[in-house]
Amino acid sequence: MTKSIWETLSAIDCSKHVEKKGGFDYLAWTWAWAMVKDHYPSAEYRLEPDSYYSDGSMEVRVTVTILDLSHIMWLPVLDFRNQAIANPNAFNVNSARMRCLVKALAMFGLGHYIYAGESAPVEETFTPEQLSSFNMMVANGDGWAIKRFNKALTEAGQQHIMDDLFNSAPKGQITALKSKVRELVQSANSELKTTVAALQEAIVNNSSDSIAEIYDELDPENIDMVNAGMTEIEHIQMKKLTEEA
Repeated sequence: MTKSIWETLSAIDCSKHVEKKGGFDYLAWTWAWAMVKDHYPSAEYRLEPDSYYSDGSMEVRVTVTILDLSHIMWLPVLDFRNQAIANPNAFNVNSARMRCLVKALAMFGLGHYIYAGESAPVEETFTPEQLSSFNMMVANGDGWAIKRFNKALTEAGQQHIMDDLFNSAPKGQITALKSKVRELVQSANSELKTTVAALQEAIVNNSSDSIAEIYDELDPENIDMVNAGMTEIEHIQMKKLTEEA
């Protein structure tokens, strides 16, 4: 499926092209426009009629069109303190128009997070299926599934994907998500230790019935993790007990 304009432009990290003036962040208009033209060669912008106010201040307006979509934005002619200028000169007006152009581009997604005071977008390294599975595991409170998921990523050398999944959460929810996942995994680890201890006790008691009962109650997908918690000698003992039963 073709990405939308927003999906394409909002995923671009603009952080290296942000300029600071008077304590405020600005995205360089030359780079911003070049980036849009690289992705959408037919993109164009139009300067709309300016607005004038009784206090001598002025507002500029710019319309940007990409494919069949247009957005108009407006911006007062401001000084370095972000205060409206009375009777601005040509340089002030020109600067405002270029900043307004960048603001209009943000309506399409490019650098929108700068205006929201947020961090740069995270490049998604995970698949939609991985994101859906991860969200489902968390929603279901399935710490065992999260352990299996993380183990598979680690074995594939893709541990970074777990970090990216955390960072894909809405702003302000990342820490809470990490805490919840940590609690779920800790709970699964506790259950795993309890299960392994029960099997070890069954071995000591020579109880093949208990061993069989424990494995019957295990989720088949978790058996490998339980087996990994047993020593080689314990596996030999369990095999001997079950064969003699």
